[in-house]
Amino acid sequence: MLTLKEYNVKLARLKNTRKMTKTMKMVSANKLRKAQKAQKYARTFEEKVNSIVNRIGVEINPEDHPLLNPKRTVSKALIIVFTSDKGLCGGFNSNLNRKTTEWLSQNSGRFTQIEMSFSGRRGFLFFKNRFTVRKYYEGIATKPQFADAYRIGNDLQTVFLNGQFDEIYVAYNQFTGVLSHKPVVEKLMPAANTLFPSSSKQPEEGIWIYEPARYELLLTTIPKLINLKIYSILIGTSAGEQGARMTAMDNATKNADELIEHFTLLRNRARQSKITKELTEIVGGAEALK
Repeated sequence: MLTLKEYNVKLARLKNTRKMTKTMKMVSANKLRKAQKAQKYARTFEEKVNSIVNRIGVEINPEDHPLLNPKRTVSKALIIVFTSDKGLCGGFNSNLNRKTTEWLSQNSGRFTQIEMSFSGRRGFLFFKNRFTVRKYYEGIATKPQFADAYRIGNDLQTVFLNGQFDEIYVAYNQFTGVLSHKPVVEKLMPAANTLFPSSSKQPEEGIWIYEPARYELLLTTIPKLINLKIYSILIGTSAGEQGARMTAMDNATKNADELIEHFTLLRNRARQSKITKELTEIVGGAEALK
């Protein structure tokens, strides 16, 4: 059993911990609002661009653009993992790392070479000694900007067009709500199925008049749409991280409150026991003097 002084020290530490977790929850809530605002603007823009591209996609042919055209033989793959830089956000990063590990295990026999790139320190630290790391995009996950997505997108498109990799995948937490995120692994390139999912629509020849020509539109639009997809992943990861951290800190605060209540009760019992012992010694001494 602890002494009264040890209980007081433990309670002081628990109160400091509760103060810290409560503050971190408030900070994460503020950052989450900013991330959701950026995500809302990006989603609106993405929907407008998709509505235009889908019109072109009615007549899409994978051979219309090299980023859409699948390779005849597939042997080399690149997967880029989007995690957060910081921890203390529950299973946000660990669940994605586990999902990525499962995907790597399932597809190891399909590819002769698999390399990894990372945006986010947590994914990089987890995989850096297990697989070949091609690139680590440092300092992006905390405050993602479209310039970062543009840099990552151009880099991925360059290695795909140069033939360094036959397929490129992205692993990220799909943000579906403040308290909900789902780890997924998706193919990014070739982008035919990613940007233009299979549809029952038939080609509508003669309905649309393109200016400039449809091929030129595809040539400029497809790379931008891939960069926009990466930007959407970056800000979704940022929003998901803050939501997960807010939830984790809220749970930590509740746990601290329960421990404070528990140890306060034990401290009071220890203090009562000490007082009773002192009174017994005083009474015993008085009786001995009689």
